[in-house]
Amino acid sequence: MAGKISIIIPVYKVEDYVERCIKCIQAQTYTDWEAIFVEDGSPDKSGEICDRYASEDERIKVVHKENAGVAAARNTGLANATGDYIAFIDSDDYAHPRYLEVLMDLLTENDADLSICGYELSMGSDVGDDKPLGELEVMNSSQAVAKIIENQQFCSPWSKLYKKELFANITYPEGAIYEDLGTAFEIFQAADKIVYQNIPLYYYFQVSESITRSEFHYGKLDEAKALKHQYEFIKEHFPELTEAAKYKYLYNVYGHILCLVKADDDFGKEKYNEFCGILNQNMDFFKKFKPLSGKQKFRCFMIGHPGMYKTFYKMTKKI
Repeated sequence: MAGKISIIIPVYKVEDYVERCIKCIQAQTYTDWEAIFVEDGSPDKSGEICDRYASEDERIKVVHKENAGVAAARNTGLANATGDYIAFIDSDDYAHPRYLEVLMDLLTENDADLSICGYELSMGSDVGDDKPLGELEVMNSSQAVAKIIENQQFCSPWSKLYKKELFANITYPEGAIYEDLGTAFEIFQAADKIVYQNIPLYYYFQVSESITRSEFHYGKLDEAKALKHQYEFIKEHFPELTEAAKYKYLYNVYGHILCLVKADDDFGKEKYNEFCGILNQNMDFFKKFKPLSGKQKFRCFMIGHPGMYKTFYKMTKKI
């Protein structure tokens, strides 16, 4: 039997986009919902816009708090949720009018704990009605965790409908950029049945200022920390997926090394040596798990000699 959905929307510096997000929620064909906008100390007018809509629609709630990041905002939303189910929308994104309806149908018709739909990248264009209907997949926890390893976007909070009890002992790790990676596999483990249909009903809006979509910065090193945690969790709970999770972690370390070799400051140099050490300790596994191109083999050789690699980069500006 269907019930109320609590939609959690973190809000920070989105005054140009949050109204579109609010309207897409109000346009949902599934109408038993509450929208919890967590205004995370935003310095612009985002909070005022949310307050105005809340005064006109009793289903919209606004929680104002000091800035602490998106993970803390999501946790605040979960603490204030009164629904039977949880959904997330990022405040600069938006969704098709049937977003909640389809997710609820998928969940209830398949007696699942978690339902997932597809998404598409958007530059803010109009929402189309004709959406391709992908094959229905019904998965257990292990199969769903394998999906995360294959496709990192599969771990995002949005494009999903959760039974609220999945979050009974789970919160998002606060202070990290890649909070999704630190949580999704724990949620998937808690779910007995997950259903997925790749019908793109969520619109992931491309905003150049987004911290996870911008050029390399040291905050992105949190991704390696999250993937290491993911690997260790999978090794314990899903041993059949250990090697795939280990390779994903090491490939991320490899990618960061290619950026850190350029670093001239003390912190960057320290992390470069640390990451080279991690990869070198696991180099035999890294080379054997998947075939390497000629360029990748050369890079691995150079990573085996961190000082030589830095000198080579300074002389050639090639990585």
